[in-house]
Amino acid sequence: MDTRQWCATIIMLMGAQIFVAEAENNRPRLLISTIKHPQISLIEKDLSMAYSHLGIDLQFVEVAGEREFIVGNRGEVDGIAAKFSLVEQQLPEMLKVNVPLMNVEVYLVCASDSLCQQQILDDPTQTVGLLGGKNAMSFALRHRKIKRMELVSHAQILKLLELKRLKYAVLALSYQNIQMIDAAELQISLPAIYSDKVYHYLHSRYAGLLPEVEKALRKVVDDCPKKE
Repeated sequence: MDTRQWCATIIMLMGAQIFVAEAENNRPRLLISTIKHPQISLIEKDLSMAYSHLGIDLQFVEVAGEREFIVGNRGEVDGIAAKFSLVEQQLPEMLKVNVPLMNVEVYLVCASDSLCQQQILDDPTQTVGLLGGKNAMSFALRHRKIKRMELVSHAQILKLLELKRLKYAVLALSYQNIQMIDAAELQISLPAIYSDKVYHYLHSRYAGLLPEVEKALRKVVDDCPKKE
């Protein structure tokens, strides 16, 4: 192997452990995983603004929610845009940026013709729809007896409720979801059955950067309207 080939190999091996420089302005760039969610664009905007204050650009790549744990712990991404605090133990190689980005509340949502009471969650003869995977919704049901039907999106769940093909669902409500619930004349049982905060995570190789990121992100979040 000649010198040029050897150097190229070393750079490839180190690629996941260094900033990737932008050709245009030579600003460092971090690769951040993200998921499909109605409010994720708001979080991405806050993160981009905070890192920009530090002279760092972000590149977001969409990853399936469960796969984020794998790519995060392996260091295939430099950070995760947002995860619930309840999953922190599943991210041993990631560091939490201790600035809450969003407070998320999980509610029981019911078809218009169903009795919408939270006692139904302990009825093993009934079925509740929820997003698949380990998330705030599945965590909210961890001690409940109701049968679960895992679905792929909030929109799919709301549509099944509207068509009365599903009587009950648990949803982490956002402003967009509430609009869809109102339009479909669905019911929401109060109070919330679970609430949790969402945080940004950085790979442990960036431990030295963590205090600066926390300071910059806290300023951005404090200056922006609350996202709930």
